[in-house]
Amino acid sequence: MYKLYKTVLLGLTLLIIGLNLIFNIAEAKQKKFKMVFLPDIHFSTENKKDGWVLYNESFVIFQDVISDLNKIKDLDFIVLGGDLLENKNKNLESMPTFLDSLQFLQAPYNVILGDRDVDLEKKMGKFDFTREFKRHGLKNNTYWQAEPVKGFLLVGLDTSVANSKYGEIQFEQLLWLNNVLDDNKDKFIIILMHHPAIKIHYKTKSHPDKSFMLANAMRFRALIANYPQVKMVISGHHHVSYAEKRGNILYMSMPSIVTYPNEYKVLNIDSKSNRIDVETKKIRFKQLIKKAKNDLINSKYAIKYNPRNPKKILDFQKGEKFSRKKRYYLYK
Repeated sequence: MYKLYKTVLLGLTLLIIGLNLIFNIAEAKQKKFKMVFLPDIHFSTENKKDGWVLYNESFVIFQDVISDLNKIKDLDFIVLGGDLLENKNKNLESMPTFLDSLQFLQAPYNVILGDRDVDLEKKMGKFDFTREFKRHGLKNNTYWQAEPVKGFLLVGLDTSVANSKYGEIQFEQLLWLNNVLDDNKDKFIIILMHHPAIKIHYKTKSHPDKSFMLANAMRFRALIANYPQVKMVISGHHHVSYAEKRGNILYMSMPSIVTYPNEYKVLNIDSKSNRIDVETKKIRFKQLIKKAKNDLINSKYAIKYNPRNPKKILDFQKGEKFSRKKRYYLYK
């Protein structure tokens, strides 16, 4: 009887140890989150002069990036960050081929809107774009919340203004955002939008075109300042690598795969240590990167940035030292 008691006791002890180990592993996994924010794909099947954006090469670049994304181990989520289609003809002509390309993407993803995605003919509206992504965030509204990993809340905002380059968050959406943040004070929150909510600087010089900014950025920043659980705000539109900390919030602007330096970034987020590890990945086409670099230097965009030395635009696009760090701590 005593031996049976010892055997049962040992079995229960081992069971408890095993369950604790399982729970600890599960808890540790929930404190980590790996994601990619991929903006400004400018996917196009139309014939268009490249300029400083590789429109005509966008198809092959996107196909190759999808292949690379599928090889990333433990990738939890992807957000396609607006300006997904070049949409030159304002009728979403490239949408079918873009959707066919997306079917090969293995990781779950959501979509947010950019200015090009709503640059439409008068007979069309945002619905013509969003109806294709009902299973990817754009179900009832053009903005959304998602919790792909327990404890990590993603909030995708719609900053697009029909047929305009500048961005704005409508009052109704700000009220919705305030309610979401108020209801999720125990989450690690990342806000994603197409237009930057801060000025992008390089050695005290900001971009000369105000259309690259969110028009009501001050109101947005004042709102999120009330919620310390908001850790990051990620944007695109600028096609540059840029990072800046304001208070406890890390603002990041992500580059584009179709303009120099032709990169995207993988974010490894650890909520326990408030640490973000960044892995920068270039497209694999060296000649296309070289082409994108030369096209950028010779573009009106570069001349507008620095008439005396257009090559300075290369440094601006790649970002300063802080913007290219491999690790960020949010409370330091």
